[in-house]
Parts: sequence; C-alpha cells; structure tokens
Amino acid sequence: MKRVLLLTAIIFSMATAAFAGDKPSYNIKIRIKGLKDTLAYLAHYMGDNTYLADSARMDSKGWVTFKRDTTLECGIYMIAVNRVKLFEFVVSETDFTLETDTANYMMSMKVKGSRENEIFFEFNQYTYKIGMEEEELKKRAKEWLNDPTKRDTVTKINDRIKGIPREVYAYRTDFIKRYPNAVLTQLFLAMTEPDVPDAPIGADSNWQYYYYRDHYWDNVNFTSGCVLRTPVYQGKLNRFLEKVTVQHPDSLYAAAVSVIERARPNKEGFRFTLVHIMNKYQNSQYICMDGVAIRLAAKYYNFNDCYWLDSTEIIRTRSNAESYLPSLCFMPAPELEMFDSTLQRKINKIVDRDTNEEVRGRNLGILLSKEKTTNLYDVKADYTVLVFWDPDCGHCKKEMPIIKGFYDTVKARGVEVYAVGVEQDMDKWAQYIRDNQLKWINVTDVWNISQFRKYYNLTSTPQIFLLDKNKMIMAKRLGAEQLKEVLYNELKLPYTAPPKKDGEKDGHSPDDGHGH
Repeated sequence: MKRVLLLTAIIFSMATAAFAGDKPSYNIKIRIKGLKDTLAYLAHYMGDNTYLADSARMDSKGWVTFKRDTTLECGIYMIAVNRVKLFEFVVSETDFTLETDTANYMMSMKVKGSRENEIFFEFNQYTYKIGMEEEELKKRAKEWLNDPTKRDTVTKINDRIKGIPREVYAYRTDFIKRYPNAVLTQLFLAMTEPDVPDAPIGADSNWQYYYYRDHYWDNVNFTSGCVLRTPVYQGKLNRFLEKVTVQHPDSLYAAAVSVIERARPNKEGFRFTLVHIMNKYQNSQYICMDGVAIRLAAKYYNFNDCYWLDSTEIIRTRSNAESYLPSLCFMPAPELEMFDSTLQRKINKIVDRDTNEEVRGRNLGILLSKEKTTNLYDVKADYTVLVFWDPDCGHCKKEMPIIKGFYDTVKARGVEVYAVGVEQDMDKWAQYIRDNQLKWINVTDVWNISQFRKYYNLTSTPQIFLLDKNKMIMAKRLGAEQLKEVLYNELKLPYTAPPKKDGEKDGHSPDDGHGH
C-alpha cells in the first residue's frame, strides 16, 4: 500500500486536555515490522489540521511506546514518520497495543487491549478488500472492453461494480446496529443525512427545507469530543453554513448560534466551533459577512465562555466587536449632523477664540441651535452613498475620481453622495473640492462633535457605505469600483468591469484599507 503524504503539516502543539480520572495516563505500544530506529509521531485531527500529541523513538525491532501521565482526548489518531502518515487508529482506551507491517499496514494489523480498534479495523479491512476487488474488476473490464468473446463477462463485471456501493452501504448499516456505541459509529452517524419525510398537506413550500435544516445535527453526538478530532466535523459544519443556510448575515448568525449552543456541552467542541466560525466570517471576502463574526464576538467573548483566552484578549476582542455594531449591514445607519464649509468655519472661530471649555461649549451650543446642520437623514434619495475621505489620503485620491466618474449617471436615477471630509485643515479640504469639482453633498466635522468616528468605527480612509432610501446600510467598506458595480446592478444599468491589475481581486487593490 502506498504511504499517504500528510496534506497539512503536523502542527507541533502538545495536546494537554484530559479525561476525568484521578491519575490520567496513556500507554500505547505500536510495532511496525519493516521500520526501526526512527522518530515516530502520534498526531490527531482537529478540523482541517493535524496536531502533534506525542513523539517517541522506535527501537531496532520496530517497537515504539507513547506513554505519559496525562490522557489523550478521544478521536482518530495517526502514526507518522518523516511527515508521512502510515495509518490511522482510534484513541478512546488508554492502554493497548497495535502490531502491523509496512508491506500492508491495514491487512497486517493486530490489536490487543482495544475493542474500539478491533471494531475500527474490522470495518476498514472490509472496505480495503472490497476496494481492491473493485479496482481489479475495473482493470479487467477495461482490458476486455473490445473483446467480443468477453462481452458477457464484462457485463457481469460491470453489474458487480455497480452493486458494490449498495453492499458497502448495507455493511455499514449493519455495522452501526452491531456496534451502536463505537467511535466509528459516531462518525458514520455524523455523516448521515436527515431522512426528510413528505411535507404535510397544505404545508409551506419550504417545509422540507426547514425540516432538513432543523434536523441536520440530530445524529451528531456533541457531548463527546470524538467526532471533533476527525476529518468529519469541520466539513459538516462548513456545509451547514455554506450550503444549508441562507447566505444572509442574519440567517448565518442565527445558524452559527444554534450550532455553537449545540456544541456547548463539550468544552473543546464549543471552543473549536466558535473559533472556526469567527475566523471564517471575520476574514470573509463577501460584503457584509463580517457582521456574523462581529455579533458572535459581542455575544460570546466574555470571561465565562472564552475560558482559553486571557482577560486582555477577551476585552480587546469584545471592545473591537462592539465598536463595529452600530454600523453593521442591514441596520439603520447612525445619524450624522454635519457641517458645510460656512458653518464649520464659524465653529473653528469659536474653538480658536474661546480657551475656556465652559465658555466654548456654551457658545458652540448657541451657534448650533441657530444654524442648520446638514443631516444624513435629510438626504432624499433612493440610494445614498456615504463616503468618509481625506484629501491627503493616497487611496482616496484613487477612489474619489472613480465615484465622480459615474456620479452624474446614477444621480439622475435617484442616487446622492454624502461625502464627509475628515481632514482638519479646512482650506485643504475646500480646495480639493473646488479643484476636482465635487458637486455632491460635501460636509465635515473637524472636531468630531457628531462622534462620527465612533459610530462608523473609522480607522482608515476612504470608507464607503451604500444606504437605501430608508438609510439602512445595504453594503459597507466598498471599493469605488465595487460601489459602481453594486449600484449599476441595483439600477439595472449595464456594467463592465475594468481590467484587473496584477495582485488585484474583488474590486480592491493590494494595498487598500477596506475590510478589517
């Protein structure tokens, strides 16, 4: 049998979590005939990665012993030499022996002291045999395909090949009945699709979909960590999020919470599920999907749930998430009461003149009670482009001309731009507007009186948001070209994407500041 190269490098991180017990320990003895005097690694799956659990030196007779005063969490483990996986086995018992041969790891395997591994190799030896049979049958059918004297034989061979999946399925079904508590049975059940009945008479057209979604996790044993340390769980989780759940941040957030709460009975399962989903969506390339991770962080990053993090990391992550909450997609955009250049200059005059904070505050209050601000919610448009920009920002100088280039086209179809200058130099801001003939709504708030930086969590410029007629956030942190594409699609205008430069994708250049 060919050795299988590990697809992911073993991550050298020692597993330290333990089963309950007064004196946790494990003692796993393995002999591999045909190997000697080499370093062997004991590793386990966790999602798509493979983690090191232990290592030991193999003696001259091919024996290697993994022994420590701790325990190994239940799951599928493997032996690797020189980063090559030799074979897999089950860890649930803590003291057992495996003996095999490099000539054929699977069929040479002998097990002592582990009922789980006897069961595991019983099934795998069966599938190995039938797999070899199928391979040989396909080889014969190919060789005899054009031989008229073998036509009947080839037909029988093809019938046998077609029947193999049914035979394996029947064997697996019987296996589950015979060994209902086996670790391998847990894996088979986790891989089993829900059996969806016919919809009741008069039921909603989506009844079967909702049934499938709601019963998707029925056969997964979340109280045990065994399935977690296999290649099965992460694939099932990703499919639930990517294929079963409606691809909308609200739906994905609800789905994420549902599976995280299911995983709560097992600490490591809870941790893995939360962290995996957080990583998946905080780095998503799709607009607005970061909101899933933001809401999860706000809900779960606390001292009770995130037991594996120190207080500094919890506070930092939660604070960061909460700073994004006011400006999530599909939420009302925070109101902005901003100033045109004339009003801003009056404000600047008071700030420069009145050194006493109490006097300054009183005079600013009087001024703002008399003068009319330019408010975001006063903009009457089917779509409002909210852009925060700075005339000194290099990327703004690339993005603003793109918006200006299609502004006249979309303005006639109910689109307005509300551009907030964040530059504190009023003259520079005003000069840029004049020089570039930016004839949309230009406002500023030099002293951050409106707290726009807080409500929109501005850490870089430009930041571009698209709002609907009710000022709900449709999309955020767009590139200018992305904005054009989204608007043209909404307005049913023909859109042609510009040619991409090297290293550019999804409407962003390699050095842009979009996303977070």
